Amino acid sequence: DLGATSLDVGICNLDAKPVAVDSIEFDEAASPRQVIESAYQIATGLLNGIGLTSSKIRGVGLGVPGPVQFSTGTLVAPAILRGWDKYPISTALKERFGCPAYVDNDVNVMALGEQWAGGGKGVQNFMFVKLGTGIGAGIVCEGKLYRGSQGCAGDIGHIVIDGCDVVCACGKRGCLEALAGGPAIGRRAEAEVKQRSTPVLSTLLKEHGRLTAKDVGLAALRGDPVAAEIIKDTGCLIGRVLAKTIDFFNPSLILIGGGVAKAGDLLLASIRELVYQQSLPLATGDLIVQPSALGDRAGMVGAAVLVLEKLYDARTVAQVIA
Repeated sequence: DLGATSLDVGICNLDAKPVAVDSIEFDEAASPRQVIESAYQIATGLLNGIGLTSSKIRGVGLGVPGPVQFSTGTLVAPAILRGWDKYPISTALKERFGCPAYVDNDVNVMALGEQWAGGGKGVQNFMFVKLGTGIGAGIVCEGKLYRGSQGCAGDIGHIVIDGCDVVCACGKRGCLEALAGGPAIGRRAEAEVKQRSTPVLSTLLKEHGRLTAKDVGLAALRGDPVAAEIIKDTGCLIGRVLAKTIDFFNPSLILIGGGVAKAGDLLLASIRELVYQQSLPLATGDLIVQPSALGDRAGMVGAAVLVLEKLYDARTVAQVIA
């Protein structure tokens, strides 16, 4: 599970359950080959730790932040991993690990994880919304992950908010991600510290030298009114966009995950408030909006599911038996 700030690697069994896990910080400037080598070294160390060899690996799944052309396993014009554009990730993984490899958008992978073993288990129509450095949604429709014609369905982070002109990393102005993503929250908090009395945020800025979304969430929990205002405004922006997707898709469940989601109940309450205010009554009559059940493990579990679905589909099993 590759995010904007970390690389999480897990060895999972045939029930997609992680049995050994490790994580390292991720530098956006790292090349794809460097990241793949790091993943291989971590995986090898984890296997050694549980007494297994690399021959036991049946497949590798990877979730990456950005639009993925699923048929080729490549990122296309990502806003975050700019050096990865069109790089043949799945081919490189296959060569390094010596087994089949599959790549998808990180939010799709998280949705698969929740469907397999989390809050989406048994739910036919739901969305998993990741709030982090980037913002996106994984869509499960009639029990199946929906990727769209090219693989970029659910990229809600680049839906434009009317009346906002902040430039996004994608080049457009007013994207949800540029206003409510993790870096945007940190930037707003730093600007507020310079203009208003923010007791907790001011202290955290002095301690850390900069502010992150995590700091803002912590400050809100400690009673900083400005931090609470930022969290509430962020939730309202996200809720405005989700309300439109709810009217269009009509899911019965929305799961909220990602690093920014750890800001707590105030963020979730603000999202819910806008969703129920601005969506049609019929669309929200039985709608549940709740936190991810798997948390940080959703992507890892989903990456394993990605492999299992490919390795053990009916056609592959029939070929093996034959």
